[in-house]
Amino acid sequence: MLNKKESYAIIDKVLSYCNYYTMATLISHEEGLTRFANSEIHQNVFKSNNTLEITIHDGKKQSKNSTNILDDESLKELVRKTEQNL
Repeated sequence: MLNKKESYAIIDKVLSYCNYYTMATLISHEEGLTRFANSEIHQNVFKSNNTLEITIHDGKKQSKNSTNILDDESLKELVRKTEQNL
């Protein structure tokens, strides 16, 4: 799960790549499951997911896209594809 500082860094980064009015939403989600059988832990599963969704407006149209890959190149590609869809 991302902390507050990491979350703001990702949002600031993606907004710096945009040429239009942009809204960014970052959702961080964790879930876990533990199964017991015969009074023992049988299975333990933990999943963490971070999803960034951006909506770009150019005054008349808007385009929305999302990703769960948060490295620099993927963020640039997300912005590029979203701007192309305008």
